[in-house]
Amino acid sequence: MTKKKKLIIAGSIVVLIILLVVMSTLNERRAEKASGIPKNAFPVEIQDAATDTIVSKVSVTGTVDVVNETQMFPSVSATVEQVFVKQGDKVNAGDLILKYKEDSLDDYRSQMSDLELQLDAAKLSLQQLSIPPSEVEVLAAKNEIRTAESAITDTTAQIEKAQENIGTLEETLSKANNKYNEMKQLYDAGALSKNDFDVYGDDVTKAKNDLRSGNLSKESLVRSLSDLEDTLEFNKKKYDAMINPANDENVKNSLERARINASQIQLKIDELQKKIDTFVYDETAKTGGTIISLDVHEGELADKNTPLLTIADTDAGNLKITASIPEADAANVKVGAEATITGTALGTASVKGNVTKIYPYAETTTINQVTEKVVRAEIPFDNKIGLIVGNTVDVDIITRIYEDAVVVPITATFSENGGKDFVYIMKEDYSVEKREITLLDYTGLNIGVTGVNAGEKVVVTTSPQVREGTYVRPITPTKAR
Repeated sequence: MTKKKKLIIAGSIVVLIILLVVMSTLNERRAEKASGIPKNAFPVEIQDAATDTIVSKVSVTGTVDVVNETQMFPSVSATVEQVFVKQGDKVNAGDLILKYKEDSLDDYRSQMSDLELQLDAAKLSLQQLSIPPSEVEVLAAKNEIRTAESAITDTTAQIEKAQENIGTLEETLSKANNKYNEMKQLYDAGALSKNDFDVYGDDVTKAKNDLRSGNLSKESLVRSLSDLEDTLEFNKKKYDAMINPANDENVKNSLERARINASQIQLKIDELQKKIDTFVYDETAKTGGTIISLDVHEGELADKNTPLLTIADTDAGNLKITASIPEADAANVKVGAEATITGTALGTASVKGNVTKIYPYAETTTINQVTEKVVRAEIPFDNKIGLIVGNTVDVDIITRIYEDAVVVPITATFSENGGKDFVYIMKEDYSVEKREITLLDYTGLNIGVTGVNAGEKVVVTTSPQVREGTYVRPITPTKAR
């Protein structure tokens, strides 16, 4: 084909396209004129508001757990020799779980020997407290009283003498002061030399020092007398306790403590004897089920306060999902709400269940270094598809169902005026009304709303050119999906 022919064909195609565009525009304008659409109307996509059923749900994660479980505690405290089960095993009531070491009773017998020695010592102490004092002990106690009384008498006499001495020293000091004052007048008049006058001053100083020493001596004797009186009081009480032990609080308290100590040791002996009498070397399952946790190992000491293992019934109908609901969504979840369970462990299958329990408190959890508050909920289910304890699953919990809700395209909604939501409605004269709405929930590409009636024509996509009162021209009108 020549170049000239190619140009002719290309030109013909361009002319044909121009003619088609012109004819389409003329047809649209004729249609607009016939339908009453204003000439300056802005082209927009319009959809009729439709009705649909909207299901609101909370999507969370959960863990497969058992509805009922039983902890098995040791029958005795002994060292484990051999464990015959492992986590995940199914057992029946009476099945052998573990065996204790054969020398386990040796520990009990050793404890018994120690307790028996303690009891003998406690009884001896009680006996000694109950034995009356001997004549020698009573005589010694009397002598202690007499010695204290004699010392008190001697000390009292010494105090009296010290007081008499103080009186004499006070008189000597008074005379020395008087003489000093007389000599001072002569010294001041020049009739007495300083050396002679200083002698009288020395006499006053000596008298003061002697009086001070006398007072200190008396004070020492008074303190000694007080100590001797305390000693006498103590010796009298001691003697009285020997003669009348029932009246002495210390003796009574000592006897009571000795009796309590002996009684407590006897109780320990009785308890240990029961352990010896009921000791078993083999530990068997108390109930049937699957061992979901095993907390004992060979060589360890089994403690009667610590469970050996946990057994649970993991058959169909005895499992539950423990779901973690974010605190913000928890208020919307109610007991009885339907839940759909899916996850990797289920493949393409799903399981239905209903919420039976919502915990009355929130917990703090941290996942991938993100901390949040969650509320636990339990969802029992019929395990017919092989889920096992510990599986992680996805849970969709229905919080509300809106029947015959009005839905509009998500793109038709917009927010302004402090968070209020709106849509544009095309009226019969093709003008636009800005309508405030309330959003419900999503369903596919649409969203449920209130404030719009089914069948009203909604502007699908907002545009700066579209506002209250704008005239619009519908293009490709369709119904909401």
